[in-house]
Amino acid sequence: MTVEEPTVALIGPGAIGTTIAAALHEVGRTPLV
Repeated sequence: MTVEEPTVALIGPGAIGTTIAAALHEVGRTPLV
């Protein structure tokens, strides 16, 4: 996977959400969180 912002993923609590959001962003969708 290509993580543009590793610092955000390193936070921990939002790592899963960030990963999902990043994945959806790569697909071209904007998740409304």
